[in-house]
Amino acid sequence: MPYVIKVPGNPRPFITNNPIIYMDCRTWGWGPESRRYGDRFCKRVRDEEAMRFETDHRERELDRIWSEEVNRRE
Repeated sequence: MPYVIKVPGNPRPFITNNPIIYMDCRTWGWGPESRRYGDRFCKRVRDEEAMRFETDHRERELDRIWSEEVNRRE
């Protein structure tokens, strides 16, 4: 199931399938959204990232942001 993650201070949402990131962001009050697999918004975001060759970069960026936030909150 895809999750839309809206990171504060970042104008573009991230899409992830990682429920751990989703639950942490929910706990932090970032307002993540759970979407169904065939959701048009998620498909559009993924297609745009693929056209810009950003898919891997965006995944790593979300992982980095999440990891830094976890460490900051410990």
